[in-house]
Amino acid sequence: ACKASRVDKCTEIIMFLDKQAALFVETADSLFTISKERLSNASFPVFGLQSAVDVLVTGTYSRLPLCIKDKIILSPTLSDKEKTDTLNKLTSLIEQRLVLSKIPIKYKNIEIEQGFVKLTVPHEFTVRLTVPNDDFKN
Repeated sequence: ACKASRVDKCTEIIMFLDKQAALFVETADSLFTISKERLSNASFPVFGLQSAVDVLVTGTYSRLPLCIKDKIILSPTLSDKEKTDTLNKLTSLIEQRLVLSKIPIKYKNIEIEQGFVKLTVPHEFTVRLTVPNDDFKN
């Protein structure tokens, strides 16, 4: 009786493994069928070989449309004089806004440097602020 239950368990295991093997074969067959019927037209895209050669040889891409180039590629940097003039205008604007604003008495140290105003409440915090937009007229 003991050997019969072991044989039954082995038979159940064999049946389970046979069922799993059949499912595996069926899955493999289904994948093969899908690859032949539905994916026959699927292929890699044609890569831009000319573009790749341009970039590798010249280090640039001369065929980039100007509308993309104008929006993405940064314009030349400002000269030192232009930077100084811009910071001076920004400093003047910040000073003007500070004069017209009511600043709480707690702010003991008020410093303007590099286009920022630094407001300090001793032993509590320091805040650095600048103007919210690039419009220097307002």
